[in-house]
Amino acid sequence: MDADLKKAKELFILNTHGTTLIDIFSTATLSVLCCVLSIGFRLIYIQNRLHWFLDLCIDNVLIVIPMVLFFTVFSNFNCLSVVILLISVLILLYLYTEKKSFMTILNFIKEMDTGDFHYISIYKANIQIATAVCILAVDFNVFPRRFAKADVFGIGVMDCAVGSIIFSTAMTSSFVRQSNKLNVQILIKTFKSSIFLLALGIFRVTLIKIANYQENISEYGVHWNFFITLAFVKIFASVILYILPFLLKQTCLVMISFGIIIIYQTMLSSFGLASIIQSGFNGDNQRVSFIDANREGICSTLGYISIYFFGIFFGKQLIKTKYKAINKVCWLGLWFFIGCTLTNILGYLSMPISRQMANLSYFCFQISFNAFLLLGFLIVDIVTFAIINVKKKRRNEITNYNIPLLYKVVNQNLLVYFLLANVMTGAINFYVQTLDQPYSTSLLIIYAYMFLLNI
Repeated sequence: MDADLKKAKELFILNTHGTTLIDIFSTATLSVLCCVLSIGFRLIYIQNRLHWFLDLCIDNVLIVIPMVLFFTVFSNFNCLSVVILLISVLILLYLYTEKKSFMTILNFIKEMDTGDFHYISIYKANIQIATAVCILAVDFNVFPRRFAKADVFGIGVMDCAVGSIIFSTAMTSSFVRQSNKLNVQILIKTFKSSIFLLALGIFRVTLIKIANYQENISEYGVHWNFFITLAFVKIFASVILYILPFLLKQTCLVMISFGIIIIYQTMLSSFGLASIIQSGFNGDNQRVSFIDANREGICSTLGYISIYFFGIFFGKQLIKTKYKAINKVCWLGLWFFIGCTLTNILGYLSMPISRQMANLSYFCFQISFNAFLLLGFLIVDIVTFAIINVKKKRRNEITNYNIPLLYKVVNQNLLVYFLLANVMTGAINFYVQTLDQPYSTSLLIIYAYMFLLNI
């Protein structure tokens, strides 16, 4: 890449400070409502199986296109968009339920369990799709700067993805189904997958240096990236759980999560670690040694380990524990409230969110954000199953239509999807002057990229 173009693109993504929590959660709500539209459209208008290509095209129209719009040209009207989409969803609900009693549906919901639900799969796929949209859109002017990753403090939409991917990975990891002792085979399997991630991370760093591709070293450092962080998080977590198997208990997972993050936050606030991360060991922002060059990635790993442990706790509670659906709704609502409350209290105490450091505020925000998404998709799942069963009486008739095919395909190929998104983003940045494109052209490029990625 041309040196001047590289410099221009690196400057373009600097000096960002994030947005408000209301903005973040309203945007997250829109992704949930888009999922509802896709499900509702199928229930009302599609009675038979479609060809996979047509099915994915419908999902691109009902899920991806609105998501791109809400991340770009409609981003200033997200609260209004929530109201409009919510009204649309209620209309679909009315059309499908016809004259079925609301109380009949409510009574059915009270007795439901979540054994056959898909909300966790939808939640994981949604994170990947939103991430894929953002990693390309951020290079265009059409993407609002407040949604980009904040430099040091603050929270943007893109700051949500890093922690959420680690959180969701932990939720469905092999550790979730272990109760008293970690199997050696699981430890070996985790190490193998971590080595693969580490190799991907090293390959990405090498390729970026060779291609002279733009990068923001204040995110992770000079030789570090997300793949390397995820690899070390999984390695450290598996070693800790193997040596101390009693930590696999739910109460212990909560304690170790908060214990690590509080110790780490104390190091940040009281022992000068925050200053070291921002300015280096000598305070001159130089990156001489390997540790100094990658201080952001190395230090933030502690925060991400805490998030990973808490993700395992969520997985044990939601996947392994057999509770009624309504109880899980209340449980997720409680953690959303706890996470939001702690995040706001810490902000009031001059401890703002920092994805760069993965500090205590970021940890608490990740609890609230992931609980919010899981809660939204769980409610969608509950209402969908309830309406289908109350209306049709036979649950198996259209069970296959309650999850959009796009979510199913992405969830089965999470790593491949993420890698393809990164490769395609790099290719587009090489051949397209993203900073000079008008809004209309930018949207067309993003749509084309997402369509090819999803097909």
